[in-house]
Amino acid sequence: MTLFEASSGNLGTLDCAATTDTCEHASKLRVYYEWHSNPYDSLSWLEDPNDANDKKFMAAPLQLQGQMPTGTGAIPPTPSGTNYAGANLNLRYEGGWMSGTPQTCFNPQTGERKAPTYNSWGDISCTESSTETWWTRPDVVIPDGTTLQEPSTSKKYIVKADEVVELLVRAASSACNSLTYATDIAIPTVSDYEDFTMPTKPDITTLKVKGTDKM
Repeated sequence: MTLFEASSGNLGTLDCAATTDTCEHASKLRVYYEWHSNPYDSLSWLEDPNDANDKKFMAAPLQLQGQMPTGTGAIPPTPSGTNYAGANLNLRYEGGWMSGTPQTCFNPQTGERKAPTYNSWGDISCTESSTETWWTRPDVVIPDGTTLQEPSTSKKYIVKADEVVELLVRAASSACNSLTYATDIAIPTVSDYEDFTMPTKPDITTLKVKGTDKM
């Protein structure tokens, strides 16, 4: 959401006489604001189902700064092999997501990694083909307990990851040449499993939802 002060000067610059008119884009102004409540260009809020005027907006995005830990073993190995120990951080926290860390391209079929490309707008891209699929992944994990600070308020925050994806390095097929395994393993057959009895589907007309369950 784009916000700007609805002054007569700003409205004149944007070629609109009143706040009810359609104005030109706020980028023509010297000062304007972009506000989001999740990683995408949209706005979210909670609303009391019994009072449409009672809304609670999500927390505004946080601009956070800090530094990666230093020392041997301070951070996990990175997919690209880059050492980020002691690197300065300038991040954005919004809607449960942290953005602003270096990215790398990852091929989930082959396990290969490669450096991404960036356009003039700073958008990241991983070149794909008809036979290859590449995903973007953070190239560094900020360890739990890392302290970040919001420069505008000097408030400090502690990083706590709620989900981490581990990328494994693909080994060459020759690494399996010396692999041994038991040859007398009993492989399960269909007869080892009993048929599953599907219960009766409920009648939709008998299902009810309490008023307190509505969102």
